Amino acid sequence: QARGRDALGIGTQGMTVGGTLRLALVLMRAAAPVVAAVVVIGAALGSAVELAFGELMSPAVSRLFDRVYDLTVGSWLTIAVVAAYSTAADGRALTPGQALREGLDAFGRVFRARFLSGLLIGLFLLLLIVPGILKALSYSFVVVLAWKNEPDPLAASTALTAGRRGALLGVLTV
Repeated sequence: QARGRDALGIGTQGMTVGGTLRLALVLMRAAAPVVAAVVVIGAALGSAVELAFGELMSPAVSRLFDRVYDLTVGSWLTIAVVAAYSTAADGRALTPGQALREGLDAFGRVFRARFLSGLLIGLFLLLLIVPGILKALSYSFVVVLAWKNEPDPLAASTALTAGRRGALLGVLTV
């Protein structure tokens, strides 16, 4: 398999529904073993915690624990999956352990970027629904850019989506 930028021909897919679906299939084929392993690890961690502490928690504490677990472990695993797909798009492969390490290494950057983008999206939603949707589309690539160590993932995501929000809305709606 070729190495380097756009080794899978992602740039040739175009930002259309068909191009996006073709891209998704290419990336799924390339990263499926690593993503499956990360998902199994995440499910095993969640199940182990639930078995160990589930009966000890009241329903309210259990719901709070679920939220904290999603914010921490869920975010870590999401970053690991992003790393698997992103490196597959570059024509490289990660092992599940490397993907999980990438998730840990980037956790702070990605958590901060997701928190700030969520806060700004919420503020724009308070103004009106449409500006909130536009801001959400502008921040569509925040997680990937934060993982790739972009100094300002919010600004970079906005720049990447400028002039493409309509197409992006169509793709994300499907």
